[in-house]
Amino acid sequence: MGRRETAKDQKRTALIQAGMELFTSQGFAKTSVDQIATQADVAKGTFYNYFTTKEDLLVAGMMVEQEGLAAVERPVIFALPTVRERLNRLIAWSAGWIAENPELAVVWCQERCRRGVGQDGPSGFDLLLLDVVEAGQQAGELRDDRPPALLSLDITAITVTYIFAWYGSGLGFDLAQAVQQAVDTYLTGAIVKGEKV
Repeated sequence: MGRRETAKDQKRTALIQAGMELFTSQGFAKTSVDQIATQADVAKGTFYNYFTTKEDLLVAGMMVEQEGLAAVERPVIFALPTVRERLNRLIAWSAGWIAENPELAVVWCQERCRRGVGQDGPSGFDLLLLDVVEAGQQAGELRDDRPPALLSLDITAITVTYIFAWYGSGLGFDLAQAVQQAVDTYLTGAIVKGEKV
């Protein structure tokens, strides 16, 4: 990589780091592009060489942050013996971060839904979930007549729906527990055996 590419990467990294620090400390809505550029020690116009909006920066920042967090969480999740335990741990880990950063989580979910989940590449959560689902299928714990990517997308959709409901309720319920119960209902099925639909 040449010096020019290295300098570009350094500026982009500085913008992401500055943006995420400001989003975390003062909130997404209260953070301006001017503040991000100032903290990153670049001109405001430089911001727009890398990102169209601060939402774009948030998506990029979340991808970087989740990659690091997922690398730490992966061995903990895969030390658990069953797919249900792994899913519950993954959901609890994700919900814990969301509870600490509710505004960022909601904006990120909105952006991912608006853009199409996965259009910016898989997040750390996405990759861990896919690996858990694939391992569950290989172990015979999950049905294998649907691709793991679709099962993972279903679980992601459940998670995102509950994040929006939780945020809209004023954080009024236990997010991890609600998502775990909804995913369990999805995996088990809501129809009572013997009942006709």
